Amino acid sequence: MKADVVIIGAGVLGSSVAFGLAQRGVSDIVVIDADLSGELASSTLNVGGVRATWGWPVNIELSLRSLEYFWSIREEIRYQRLGYLWLYDEEQWPRARAVFDLQNSFGLGVQSLTPADVDSRVKEIDCIDGIAGACFSPLDGLVDSVRIKWHYQREAKKRGVKFIDGWFVTRIEQEQNKWRLRGHQIQHRSELTRFLVHRPAGLHEQLVIEAPVVVNAAGPWAARIARLYGDEIHSEPVRRQVFYVTHPDLRFKGNGLIVDVSGAFIQPLGSHHENQILCGYANPGEPTGYRFEWDGLPFYKEWVRPRLSQRISAYRDAKVVHGWARLYDNSPDRSGIIGRVAGKPGMYQIHSFSGHGVMQSYGAGQSLAELITADEFKEWEIAAALNPERFDRGELVFETLYI
Repeated sequence: MKADVVIIGAGVLGSSVAFGLAQRGVSDIVVIDADLSGELASSTLNVGGVRATWGWPVNIELSLRSLEYFWSIREEIRYQRLGYLWLYDEEQWPRARAVFDLQNSFGLGVQSLTPADVDSRVKEIDCIDGIAGACFSPLDGLVDSVRIKWHYQREAKKRGVKFIDGWFVTRIEQEQNKWRLRGHQIQHRSELTRFLVHRPAGLHEQLVIEAPVVVNAAGPWAARIARLYGDEIHSEPVRRQVFYVTHPDLRFKGNGLIVDVSGAFIQPLGSHHENQILCGYANPGEPTGYRFEWDGLPFYKEWVRPRLSQRISAYRDAKVVHGWARLYDNSPDRSGIIGRVAGKPGMYQIHSFSGHGVMQSYGAGQSLAELITADEFKEWEIAAALNPERFDRGELVFETLYI
């Protein structure tokens, strides 16, 4: 096969790039993925929280412009502007207040709250001990992340983009002004975990595709793809676990995602799912690697329930229905990577968004599409701050507002 652009990865970011390129008139785009349905994809397993409350202008603007686009298709993607409620202790509160002016300079309308305000805003919270302050960001909220990915893919397909499933990339070679990708076709879905987790060697290369432009949008697998074209990137996969629980008296009506001072989060599933709640906690000791095992009740009882029960006494009686594990692709500063691959003409990358790929997907995809087609950032100049060379120059975009 031959194409003008090949995108490796059909998750929410790769699909957004395809949409952005097609909007700009690129006619022959192929998106390849070993897991097009997203069985193990981070964007499919996402909990659906979207926000523009960040500590750096680039992350605020990419998120805000994405949220503005999401609002234009809000019914399709089930976007509910319920806000985020962040709770802070004495140590965290000064850092949070320090970015309020920056956030509100973008028109986010972030509100500073006292512990008493929290007590009156969320009736389920019956213990405000340890809360020094809080903030509420009204433009943030909840979406169906799978529907966002489908939207990008559908709009891209309307413009002629081809999506190919079951394509496991095994080699990437550079020849003059083009790239040649070789790959193995996964024959059975039962093989998917073995391929994506263990990357077996000695595979028969059944597929070949050539293109002058290639985009590495492989999410947690971006570092593996980068090694195939001779690059080492700053990204590591880290497991996150999510729990779906129920409680007859906990509704959180009118609220979106709530982040406790402990780092545990809780959110309702929405107006059509009363008494159904998602929650989780990022274990700071979680090792890196491709781990999809869900630890279930042992992890929940040790890490999640104690933290949320201290804030919401009724939560002690919540019942775990099920849950899942998903991967974050973490960069060293917890901000995404967008740009060219140094020394590899025609090779681009977009990955390592550390859990906020969905909420920044429209802006990120549009910015990389602009860089590829215009050879520079123009309308999306802000995205230049996320270039991969920043790590070597020590110009980190380190995010502390991270869960």
